[in-house]
Amino acid sequence: MLSQTFHREKLEIRGLARKPGLLYRSGIMVKESAKVLIVFTTVGKRSDALRMSRTVVKLRKVAACATILPAISIYRWKGKIIHEREVLIMFKTTNEKYPALEKAIKALHAYEIPEILALAVSSGYSPYLGWVTSEVSD
Repeated sequence: MLSQTFHREKLEIRGLARKPGLLYRSGIMVKESAKVLIVFTTVGKRSDALRMSRTVVKLRKVAACATILPAISIYRWKGKIIHEREVLIMFKTTNEKYPALEKAIKALHAYEIPEILALAVSSGYSPYLGWVTSEVSD
């Protein structure tokens, strides 16, 4: 406890005291709402994945990047078991940008009910997390 108090006082003297409600990554202050998410969706064709990814990353700027992977999906749809090839897209974004990303995915998606799943990143390489945050910041 004494060492924590000393450390806090040392930071305050240097003007480096951490402010409540903010995260610090590699010495960079980041809003807590800027936590990084990985958002998954699947589409039917590679061309759809490329079009959607370019749109949300380049034009709408609601994701820092997209990773596109081939996938095989097995799911139940309207009483039938479906087994088909799909394309998985993993978008990297922030909590703050998630609503806009979800809206863009729904607008660009061909599926009646698209898969849109967001997973919070609990830890990661700080410079990368800072890069994701900076790429989608206004």
